[in-house]
Amino acid sequence: MPARVRHHTNDKGLSGIIESGGIRASRGWESVESGVHVEVEPFGSAKPSSRKRRGPKDELGCFAEGAFVEFDSPEDGLVDYRCGPRHSGIISVPIGELLLLEKLNPVFVKVRRHFWEFWRINVP
Repeated sequence: MPARVRHHTNDKGLSGIIESGGIRASRGWESVESGVHVEVEPFGSAKPSSRKRRGPKDELGCFAEGAFVEFDSPEDGLVDYRCGPRHSGIISVPIGELLLLEKLNPVFVKVRRHFWEFWRINVP
């Protein structure tokens, strides 16, 4: 059974991922030239950083936070690494290409920062 992974982003990034159907490759890590950086389960909190708590941006070094896409890791290509206190990894994807999510059971989520933000829910 493949591991579930999360790619953290912001609302604008999540919209782009939904629109394109995939996640664009970024910088690499160690032996992987380029790829998609992910958090590997068990997941930490997805709530954005604040003065009182550390979030994905602080603990994973991700570009943005406030939304994420969670999906099944492809059967090959996930390389585990440590970047801060969370379990992280990179999925090898050539520069300029997309990691297509169609067959990876994606779930798109806008993170609720406060309990009253009922409109920030799973995105269809």
